[in-house]
Amino acid sequence: MNVLISGGSGFLGRALSDALIEQSRQQSAPLNVTWLSRNAHHNHDDAIDILTYDELTARSQAAPQFDVIVNLAGAGIADSRWSEERKELLMASRIKPTEAILEFIAKAAIKPKLLLSGSAVGWYGIQGDTPLDEASDANPDFAHKLCDDWEQLAIKATEFGVPVAIARTGIVIHPDGGMVKRLLMPFKLGLGGKLGDGAQMMSWISRED
Repeated sequence: MNVLISGGSGFLGRALSDALIEQSRQQSAPLNVTWLSRNAHHNHDDAIDILTYDELTARSQAAPQFDVIVNLAGAGIADSRWSEERKELLMASRIKPTEAILEFIAKAAIKPKLLLSGSAVGWYGIQGDTPLDEASDANPDFAHKLCDDWEQLAIKATEFGVPVAIARTGIVIHPDGGMVKRLLMPFKLGLGGKLGDGAQMMSWISRED
């Protein structure tokens, strides 16, 4: 099996890559992981290949093709304040890789069996403690627009006969990175504490899940 991952060097992408490679080694099953990246010089496992956007387009007629594409690329939501410039970066860092993937799918001689594209519970917008599920409406704010534009673009892969699964994750929890890594230091220094009344809602998922 050949798996292409955009955002492979990120918090989720690297963990997924490591898990796939380890599973392949344990089961002695051939599985190749390739990262889609703007940078061809990422520090990564020797078992991982890297394709730039231009190289991906050029590979559309070459063998082997990709069985599954996992689309996780995107600048960190909580890495800095949401200035107008930052909002543009958050949007572009998700849209441009997805456009490159769609261009590849459109031209691919053999289509992938699945496109798994990332998103977030931010799609629902800020709704307090209202119970939400996949059928719930959204509160239109920037977080919703960011997720919805990303989802709607990825879903266009179905026009080329490729099934699309959208993963709306909550905050991803693991001490190696993300929110938890940022919070550990102030708590270790005795400066941690609850914000406000401490009863705010937070939808989360462990990185292993």
